[in-house]
Amino acid sequence: MNKFATSAAAMAFSLLLAANAASAQDVTTYPQIPGRTYNWAEQMFDRMSHDFQVVARGAEVVLRIKVTNKYQETIHLSGARTSCNCISAKLSTNVLKTWEEGIVEVRLNTLQYKGDRNANVIVQIDQPKFIEVVIPIKAYIRTDVVLEPGSAIMGPVVQGDTADRKLRIDYAGNVSTGGQNWKITDVKSTRNPNVVCSVKELSRTSDGITANVSYELTVKLNPQTPLGDLREQITVITNDGSSPQIPVLVEGKVIPEYSVTPQSIVLKSLKPGSQERVKVVISSRKPFAVDKIESNSGSESFMIQPIPKDSFRVVQELRLIINAPEAAGPFNEVFTVTLAGQGKDQKKAIEFKLSGKVLEGGVPKSEKDSVKPQQITTAKPVVQVP
Repeated sequence: MNKFATSAAAMAFSLLLAANAASAQDVTTYPQIPGRTYNWAEQMFDRMSHDFQVVARGAEVVLRIKVTNKYQETIHLSGARTSCNCISAKLSTNVLKTWEEGIVEVRLNTLQYKGDRNANVIVQIDQPKFIEVVIPIKAYIRTDVVLEPGSAIMGPVVQGDTADRKLRIDYAGNVSTGGQNWKITDVKSTRNPNVVCSVKELSRTSDGITANVSYELTVKLNPQTPLGDLREQITVITNDGSSPQIPVLVEGKVIPEYSVTPQSIVLKSLKPGSQERVKVVISSRKPFAVDKIESNSGSESFMIQPIPKDSFRVVQELRLIINAPEAAGPFNEVFTVTLAGQGKDQKKAIEFKLSGKVLEGGVPKSEKDSVKPQQITTAKPVVQVP
């Protein structure tokens, strides 16, 4: 293990000279603390301070700080702790090789704490050199606004479906300061047009001293939302002049209607005429049946154990038999599986791929065949095993 030099000049040797590598000048100034310079460890973090600002009691408040190893040495993160129980910190990984990324997840405890919160997240690095990175965290937890539940968790949601979550926002304020006039005036989504929000007032009461106002916040996910993880923040706008904004976290995951495992099968080297068996699992949240299976080439080298067309399940197993051809060389195949849902659901097609190599020993492929394979224009059914 190489050791870091102690001089500032020697420190630069560990920066990679790749074309996409950032220079030290590119990463030493952060907008949070203008003019400050950062040591080699701090330069790996995408932020060195954070202010959650004003948040509602009970709200789910999470920050993900990205850590990128920009050095030739492997970095070992030995732990993360905090200076106050009002926040917690967790590492996604402990080892970062060159250009690998990790996450420090910081959560604010809005149920047990209130008011001004000032704490530090301390990330400890023990390789290649011991150092601690201190990240200040600030927040103000309101006691007059309560969010229940603390965030809108959407999913997993099947792509093409809609989903909605309802949250309750309760306000309690002094009548003497105009609390009976407190209102939500708007809800805004920061970036994602597929996240649609609306609010409606549920109740408004007052005993002459305290005013209580309740709203229902509805968060909807459009069917056009792309596959993958969803993480957005919506902002509830109020007429409260001192703290007009209430942030609300939206998290979820959009998944495909059908999933294939594995999507790509890579076989070890095969002997000519040998036989291999592989299993492909197709799953869905709703029962479905396998209507037909086709291969691009229509080769008789591939066979499938039969599955009844009226067998509707949420998980189907395809047992594929590969008879290695006599011709040596690589092979690649794409299989198309047509699936049928129950009722009026339309048939849908999914694909998985198979590749491998047949060893020398049979009829060798010509150089022409290996450079320009035969073009397949018609998909043909895979032969079923009797």
